[in-house]
Amino acid sequence: MAFPKAPAILATNDLRVAEITQDPKETRLRIYAWMHLARFANNRLLELFRQGLIRGTVTGGQGNEWMIVPLTLLADKKMDVISLTHRDFGGQLVWGRHLCEHLNQYFANADSPTHAREGNIHYGDPANHSLPMISHLGAMCGPVLGATDSQRRFGRAAVGFAFFGDGSSSTGDVHESMNLASLMSLPIVFVIGLADGQFPGRRSIEAGDVEEERRLFYVAVTRARNELYLCYPKIASRPGPGGMMHTPSRFLQELSPDVYQELKIKRLRGW
Repeated sequence: MAFPKAPAILATNDLRVAEITQDPKETRLRIYAWMHLARFANNRLLELFRQGLIRGTVTGGQGNEWMIVPLTLLADKKMDVISLTHRDFGGQLVWGRHLCEHLNQYFANADSPTHAREGNIHYGDPANHSLPMISHLGAMCGPVLGATDSQRRFGRAAVGFAFFGDGSSSTGDVHESMNLASLMSLPIVFVIGLADGQFPGRRSIEAGDVEEERRLFYVAVTRARNELYLCYPKIASRPGPGGMMHTPSRFLQELSPDVYQELKIKRLRGW
């Protein structure tokens, strides 16, 4: 099946860090073009679903383009490993295949990536290191970790990307992935989502028992071989019991200021 040719600005799905400083205007336009494509396609799919032309369900990635599009553009798609969720349609577009092939997946056509044998959520491109999602609740951390380790054993400097929803940090899949990563003594470890209500999770806080997650935090921060980055979000992705503003995890607040160096990300523009 012949598909229409993509616009020139979408002709390449790779972005190097050096391009951001060498030609920032052109780089931002390219990123915006991919984000706009993802948003427009997501909105159109939702319209078609409401008209009854798409079976099953449609879970759009509106609002998630800011994160997944730049990340997948910067990733090395020849060796990096990723597992995209139902909120990462923009990442599916960037990682590979024509827009029409992804639309075929939603319409369950025979020419879709899974040949009409799966819905519009659980699909990927394993041949190109994009693992189909099993669940958005942390279940893909282990498979991504294993596939990335395999790439590393072949001497490839691969990076693995797995995504999961709020609260999943308290699930066994995430815990065991952290344990495995710690046993492998990775050179650089990022522990993200270190906000009260995320790590530790809200249910653990309400139950008054955060010791299991405190032990997990200890495992995560004591196994980095060279560098450790502890990150917490200031703004919640959606309002919760505490509103839109996060507070740092109590695990962070328990650390002595003498044992870490605080880094602040410089914003290009204010709120």
